[in-house]
Amino acid sequence: MRFGIHVMVLMLLLKAGTCLAVESKSPSFEETSRQALSYAHLEAHNIQNWQRNVRKAPLLPRLQLGFDRQMKNFVNIGVQDSVSVTTTGVAVGPPQQNQAQNFNDDYSLEVKAVWYLDQLLFSKDHLDISQESRELARERERILGQVRQFYFKRERGLKELELLAKSGAPAFDRELKALDVAESVSALDSLTGGWFGANLK
Repeated sequence: MRFGIHVMVLMLLLKAGTCLAVESKSPSFEETSRQALSYAHLEAHNIQNWQRNVRKAPLLPRLQLGFDRQMKNFVNIGVQDSVSVTTTGVAVGPPQQNQAQNFNDDYSLEVKAVWYLDQLLFSKDHLDISQESRELARERERILGQVRQFYFKRERGLKELELLAKSGAPAFDRELKALDVAESVSALDSLTGGWFGANLK
């Protein structure tokens, strides 16, 4: 088990030494920051697209659909009595009855296009985007702060590892410093979705 740990630390030292040899080919801080924001979907152009779409939204109508069904049943009943008056007397004939029934079933469909042009001047969506952009700005700053911390921690670690190697410092000190460098690389890998480690030449 102890032998395995020494082999792993030795490999980290070799990797750190390789990074020192080609330090100029490491990704720059700006590239790393861009990749971290891209991986977190926090690019500035996303907010600009939202604002542009909100400004255009009132120009498009909102469609309103309506459906109505009416059922009507009409019954007309007419009763007519026939009365006959003659010299022999008055005779009431059989009543005549007329009955008519109508049944109507009406459907109506209504489509309206409504423009809310007042929202060209002020829209609640502007407030929502403003609040969302402030939250995203805080999240961007948090991620950039982590990138800054680990990127320059790695840079310092590489310089210190180089000085330790030149001064003939004990292997234990070099191993600890190599672990610091490896931790920084791992953190930057997590922040960029593996891009940082893949671009270490």
